[in-house]
Amino acid sequence: WEQEMWFPYGGFPIRHDTKREDWESAIGMATMRLDGFAAWEAGAESGELLTQPFHCNGDRLFINADAQNGSVTVEVLDEKGNPLKGLDAKSCRVVSTDTLAKERDGWVQWKNQKDIHRLKGKQIQLRFTLKNAKLYSFRIADEKTLKLSVPRATKQ
Repeated sequence: WEQEMWFPYGGFPIRHDTKREDWESAIGMATMRLDGFAAWEAGAESGELLTQPFHCNGDRLFINADAQNGSVTVEVLDEKGNPLKGLDAKSCRVVSTDTLAKERDGWVQWKNQKDIHRLKGKQIQLRFTLKNAKLYSFRIADEKTLKLSVPRATKQ
């Protein structure tokens, strides 16, 4: 279960074009949250993020978010921008945790539907509503594996 990205690096206290030969070096490891380069963030006042339309290519929606002190809800819209019955914001089970804390925490569910398999191959949009939360990334994944299907540089 991947929660971090690792970046090994080397450091030298000299310029690259120096003629000195008496220098020392060090190596280090920088880490950050998975996909933590940037986030959509909302404070005490809620904010919305509406994705561009895209073709749904999987069965489940995974979000990488930190909503420990807040909330994230997701609404699925059809090709015309209308909320889909059962996948609307009011039906969404509120996410109020750091979704990387446990492997299953990031899988979005709605009250009467745990997934979006019926939308596979259709054009949809997602509307995220955040309050005191950060959204780092989202992914439509395949029900069979419930894993990210692309290789990552951080695999061990």
